Amino acid sequence: MLKNYLKITLRNIGRYKTFSIINILGLTVGLTAFLGISLYITDEFSYDRFHSKIDRIYHVLTLPNGDEKDEKWAGVANKVGPTIAQEIPEAEKVARILYHNFGGDAFVSAGETRVVEKNLIWADPELLEILSIDLLKGKPGDVLKGANGVIISSAAARKYFGSEDPMGKVLLIDNKTELEVTGVFRDLPFHSRFDFQLIAPFQGSWAGRNNKQSWGNASFETLVLLQPGANAATVEKKMNVMIERNIPSEERWYALGLQALKDMHLYAADIQSDAGNAGDISQVKLLTGLSLIILIIASINYMNLSTAQSQRRQKEVGISKTLGASAVQLSRQFYTEASVFVLIAMVLSLTLFLVLLPVFNDLTYKHITDDFLYTAWFWAGFVSLWALLTLVSGSYPALYLSSFAPNKVLQRAATGSAGNVSVRKVLVVFQFTASVVLIAGTLVLYGQLEYVRNKKLGYQPEQVVAVSIGGADKKTQLEPLKLEYEKIPGVLKVALAQAFPGREASGRTMPSPGSNEERISISTNRAGAEVVDLLNIRLLAGTSLPVKAPGDTTTQVVLNKSAVDYLGMKPAEAVGEKIKIGGFQYPVEIAGVTEDFHFSSLHQPIGAYCFHNVPTESYNYLLVKVSAANLPATIARLEQTFVTAVPAAFDFVFLDQHMASLYQREQHLAKVILLFSGMAVFIACLGLYALASFMAEQRMKEIGIRKVLGASVTGIVGMLSRDFMRLVLIAFIIGAPLSYYLMSQWLESFTYRIEIGAGLYALSAFLIFAIAWITVGLESAKAAMANPVKSLKNE
Repeated sequence: MLKNYLKITLRNIGRYKTFSIINILGLTVGLTAFLGISLYITDEFSYDRFHSKIDRIYHVLTLPNGDEKDEKWAGVANKVGPTIAQEIPEAEKVARILYHNFGGDAFVSAGETRVVEKNLIWADPELLEILSIDLLKGKPGDVLKGANGVIISSAAARKYFGSEDPMGKVLLIDNKTELEVTGVFRDLPFHSRFDFQLIAPFQGSWAGRNNKQSWGNASFETLVLLQPGANAATVEKKMNVMIERNIPSEERWYALGLQALKDMHLYAADIQSDAGNAGDISQVKLLTGLSLIILIIASINYMNLSTAQSQRRQKEVGISKTLGASAVQLSRQFYTEASVFVLIAMVLSLTLFLVLLPVFNDLTYKHITDDFLYTAWFWAGFVSLWALLTLVSGSYPALYLSSFAPNKVLQRAATGSAGNVSVRKVLVVFQFTASVVLIAGTLVLYGQLEYVRNKKLGYQPEQVVAVSIGGADKKTQLEPLKLEYEKIPGVLKVALAQAFPGREASGRTMPSPGSNEERISISTNRAGAEVVDLLNIRLLAGTSLPVKAPGDTTTQVVLNKSAVDYLGMKPAEAVGEKIKIGGFQYPVEIAGVTEDFHFSSLHQPIGAYCFHNVPTESYNYLLVKVSAANLPATIARLEQTFVTAVPAAFDFVFLDQHMASLYQREQHLAKVILLFSGMAVFIACLGLYALASFMAEQRMKEIGIRKVLGASVTGIVGMLSRDFMRLVLIAFIIGAPLSYYLMSQWLESFTYRIEIGAGLYALSAFLIFAIAWITVGLESAKAAMANPVKSLKNE
């Protein structure tokens, strides 16, 4: 029986080639999109799952305001980790991580090789017992003991030493710290939150010194491996009791929280961290919805086209029933057809995806390989999806076609039944409703990115270069280098700075006047006197930071307006006042007040910010304002001057390019959604084209008669298109408010965002109607221009 079903299916594929090709093409495109999005989502959920103890690893968070619903920091004070290990028995292992220069660059030299290393950390040796870091060389218990060792990744070993054995070789960090290679570890997978290339002992860093241990400087990521069966909520409560026991109430400005490491990739969008490579669960949800929409549209296409062919197959069904075929047997036949179509499409989609995999990886910045083909879960999913799509796609054709009464079919009474037409209309409306949502959503997405690109930031990042100076000797090389830069033609202004807008500065707290308990977070940036002028930040009152004379111990700050507003002062009143800021030993004097500017991404509101001249942090950058004229030559002179003065690699970034990189995640998402939304609309148009073709074929004699009686081509095209345009209009009426709701929810992740106006939906309406009109109009015009003699010669 199955063999007979397959013969009939193959015969029908050959008989109705156009419909078969459109059916298979629609399913193939839909399944290719579904496969790509599914692998993307699977990769997002696979982050850090390779750690063997992942279910027991937690990240300690600082909650500056004592409430996890408010601001969260990934770093905690360096006393927190050792104290947890001593006082909380549920903690099996604890390890602290310090990103070199708080996430800044390390200048690494290995003989004549000089490299700017962005992934050097200082960590406690317990890190190797918490995370699954596979040592290829070195003894696990010894590699991070002492203060002068370092373990490096396989990639770093090749970068610094080529094919030589790296063990025992020396790396010079920032031209001042020598570290001996004591081990080599396997490169961490791409789906890892961490991207360590060099791991040095925590005690070898400045933070490992006894006089640097504190409860105040929250700059150290801390991982805790809980005992088997330990409850994270219980440990969290004990940590906060520990804080209360060790920090006097007047100095206690934060609470502690825990977050599972396995959740850090997708659920850390609101956590301030020096680690990169973060994902976003809201984007995963968005793509999950998109993949399901595409799959449903592809399935609807099959259902629609199969039922549209019902008139062609009524006699076949009637004869089969007359010869004794039951409804169950006919249903099996149509389900067999559906399974063959789906299987062909799935094989084609898998082949197409593998061919386009390099393009897909470039588009999504993923590193997906064909390894998924060798996993049991993929083939289990493949078979399950085949069965599900066969059931869904074949359900309506099987139930509808097998239900025909043979006497009515053979009397041609069942032609064009209202139920058949009505269901097809509902399915078309659903397809184009989804298309409206996708088109409008894509326009909102690109509109928001364009808004971000053109938003006035309150400062001018254009033509400002940030040159990394971590490898320079701060006492003997910085000032001479700054003076040399100022002499270069094309250089307009130079300023020293710890950080720059878009780059994390130091996080501190500022108490409310008259209360030590109420406080807000404030970002503090040590900078030179020229920084306000160089960035073209508008001063509301006072001056920029004064140039400090040798021996001058006065501490000055330039606050932004948000900070002054919190203090309850007007800008002019604030100048000259002395205030307290956590982490500074003495009260600081307000030298000036600037207009608010966006020192972070537009995801966050503008908070309190200050520039200061306290030597509590190092200068990490030379900010250089350059002329747009002959820019390549100016950059070349900057590099030449740098390498002459400092024995380190030259590394720089334009501030505007760095700000653009803060929205890289959204830019990737926009490309992915544009691609797959286009595929979804294409599938919907395929179905609409096939239905228009079918309807034109069914009305061919009517069209011939109308033409003989004088109807114009335009009139006939309008007649054939009118019904479809009504369906598209209904779809737009349903889809527009739905897309408005969904995209309003997405825009909530931006503090500064566009308004979704009528103009955007006018453009969406134009696009969806134009696409539908062209799709239907082509086939309608073809039918309208056909020679009526051919359609009437048999009458």
